[in-house]
Amino acid sequence: MIRQDLLDFIKEMEIILKEKEPKYKSTWKTIGLGLLRTKLKEHLKSITDCLLAGVDWDRERVKRDIIHIANYSFFLYKILKEE
Repeated sequence: MIRQDLLDFIKEMEIILKEKEPKYKSTWKTIGLGLLRTKLKEHLKSITDCLLAGVDWDRERVKRDIIHIANYSFFLYKILKEE
């Protein structure tokens, strides 16, 4: 069950990466750690704001933000792996 959920999550990550490919292209290889940190912080704040809003929070927005965080985390992982 967990394995399938993880595979589904990775598929969602791939969808967003394909959607954002023109923007990311090869910049993910050269993005500075400061900008990467800023992007992660923006998405974490967005999730926090949604969750603190109460009962009627936007689940789709939160799911999308989580996937963005996963993608940025992947970029960070690749950068750190190459250092």
